[in-house]
Amino acid sequence: MTGKDARNSSSKHSPWKTRISLIIGVIAVIAICAIARFFAGTGAASAQSPAQNRTQQTVAANTQANRPTAPASVSRPARPRTPAAPTRTAKTTGRAAATSQLKVVAHVNNQQITREQLASACLKRYGDEVIDSIINKHIVWQACQQNGINITEADVDAEIARMSGKFGLTPDRWMQMLQDERDITPQEYRSEIIWLTLALKRLAADQIEVTDQEVKNAVEAEYGSKIKARIIAVETAQQAEQVRALAVAKPETFGALAKEHSVDPSSSVQGVIPPIRKHIGDSAYASFEQMAFSLQEGQISPIVPLGDKFVIIKCEKILQPNYLSNTVRQKAEVQIRHTLEEQKLRSSAAKTFSRLQENSKIVNVYNNAQLRQQMPGVAATINGQQVTVAALADECLKRYGKSVLDSEINRVMLLQALQRKQRSVTQADIDEELARAAEMYGYMKDGQPDVNAWVQAITEQDKVTVDAYIQDAVWPSVALKKLVDAQVVVAADDIQRGFESNYGPRVQVKAIVLNSQRTANQVWAEARRDASSYAFGELASKYSIEPISKENSGQVPPIRRHSGQPIIEDAAFQLGPGDVESLSDVLVVGDKYIILKYLGHTDPVVTEMDEEIRKELYKDLYEKKLRIAMGQEFDRLKQSASVHNFLANTSQMAKPQKSEALFRGNAAAAAPATRR
Repeated sequence: MTGKDARNSSSKHSPWKTRISLIIGVIAVIAICAIARFFAGTGAASAQSPAQNRTQQTVAANTQANRPTAPASVSRPARPRTPAAPTRTAKTTGRAAATSQLKVVAHVNNQQITREQLASACLKRYGDEVIDSIINKHIVWQACQQNGINITEADVDAEIARMSGKFGLTPDRWMQMLQDERDITPQEYRSEIIWLTLALKRLAADQIEVTDQEVKNAVEAEYGSKIKARIIAVETAQQAEQVRALAVAKPETFGALAKEHSVDPSSSVQGVIPPIRKHIGDSAYASFEQMAFSLQEGQISPIVPLGDKFVIIKCEKILQPNYLSNTVRQKAEVQIRHTLEEQKLRSSAAKTFSRLQENSKIVNVYNNAQLRQQMPGVAATINGQQVTVAALADECLKRYGKSVLDSEINRVMLLQALQRKQRSVTQADIDEELARAAEMYGYMKDGQPDVNAWVQAITEQDKVTVDAYIQDAVWPSVALKKLVDAQVVVAADDIQRGFESNYGPRVQVKAIVLNSQRTANQVWAEARRDASSYAFGELASKYSIEPISKENSGQVPPIRRHSGQPIIEDAAFQLGPGDVESLSDVLVVGDKYIILKYLGHTDPVVTEMDEEIRKELYKDLYEKKLRIAMGQEFDRLKQSASVHNFLANTSQMAKPQKSEALFRGNAAAAAPATRR
């Protein structure tokens, strides 16, 4: 349950650098990716019982006193040292407003999780990422202050309305969609995307002015005349002269010459390229464009240098410009002007942000262990202004508090269970689990698990810190093991069944899988009329709904003992040679109907179980039975816990549980999982 097998839920968060690049591109939707955890939420809310009156009163008091309220509207942070969002709004509710007021964020079996504890947990997981985003926001914010730029809430509202209108949605629907589909809260969208977009746009305003001539050129490029042409592009001027001479001598062979000599991708279609338009390239492209528009239909151009190639153009046809009425032209000019502004913004905003970074004096204290010791309580300094660790923790909590709280609730449940059994998780236990995971996933060096390579691989893959990986994946796995290891028993008959499953004979069959009993009976009758393997394969190809059997004329992997499919196993091992004996009855498995055709038995891989095989089987069976017991124990703990999550406004009261003795019996009696 470490690494890939130790997590069953995920919440994604993109690095801040990715967000900045998308903001510069004026892209409103950000894909958020990242750390996967083993523990998901705490379950659906349920009504509180009168028996928990004291807890009920506490819940009500917290909910009423800490109900999210609209913060005061400001256009920028009140203090440079506060890494809060540069814009706040009365429309912003949810986790930011709630977490800023709650002192107790959850109760787990009457044990409190305080806001301070949650902030510390969020800081530990996401501090490295969030400090970078805070630094970037402060750089832009300080530049706005220095230039007298004030981004108001009305500005943010107008931009959100414009963005949502592009997709035919209201602002509320638009932001709800971002939260539901991309996990971007309204506060994040307003402060981390829209505010920064507008701020960078204002800072780069003198670089994004669009002239009337640029609009005129763009209109002509879109609606003006075009040249339908073919080209030949070659590597050297000498080769270009030779090919052009051939083309001029026989213009009708231009396409064939392009296919034979051109190094441009258009050679595959005999040199045909998209129509050439005016004003679409840079200065290097201008000579090519001018040459194309100087040609008459059927005329072949002189050689035109273009980049590191030498190009010959043949004008196939001159396409006349589109007619535009005054009304249509005016609308086109407005749209084109806006498009040009957006294009200029993408480049100028990137340059502006890079310039601000280069000209800023930034000290990232939090990501430097030596600086943290020298400057306790300081997370970063930006042009002499400090960002405190407390402020960084608060921002981490605002962004990730809900997801981290789910993990902390589960952690408290596990700690409580460990305390009841007087067990604990030691560093040696953590090291052992890391070694197990490294060995399981094939990270070995000199015959020993290569823990360092495994940890590096899994943390890079999931983009998490080593501490976060150990805390969210390894520690819970070890804790659950401690709770159930005494309950897991591998009996002698488990090992025997494992041996028979892995090393014993198997039945080779063909199979037809159907989803209708009526069809199954018809197919079975046809199989009885012609008992040959070939005929059965034809029926499988025609009728089977299962891809492997359908595509392989009924051929499926051999059936083994104790594979977890008793109906199929029993039927397969009762089959034998002969027309009647080789065909099973219609087997009902769930909502499917299966017919088997006997082909033969495989020889046993090993006939006798030696000590090495016994040890290997024991290790494999113990590990798999342990995983089953761990899952059952975690489900039992969740169902038996009384949990009040004040951030999510959910409550779950403890449900009646079966006796622990019965649980142990179920875990021990679980069917032995066998190796593939």
